[in-house]
Amino acid sequence: MAYLDPIKEEHELRCSIAYNKLKEAISVKTVVLNEEDVDFLMALQHIKKLEEKAKEQEQQLKEYATFFALMKKLLPREFSIHDPLN
Repeated sequence: MAYLDPIKEEHELRCSIAYNKLKEAISVKTVVLNEEDVDFLMALQHIKKLEEKAKEQEQQLKEYATFFALMKKLLPREFSIHDPLN
């Protein structure tokens, strides 16, 4: 049975919105920064790397899921005492 926690959902939504605002603020600040202050640029590059890594891992998880689903279909299943004898 699935349980939907509205407080947790609201928190995740707020975190997502705050993350997007932070990313946008960093992107805007990198345009108008001096050459000496590269912290925002480095932070933006790090965020982009983390997002790319997350996408790659999500794709890899999908590939693993399809692989194991195929293996489950191809491998013989465990026999039980309740199977009919033919």
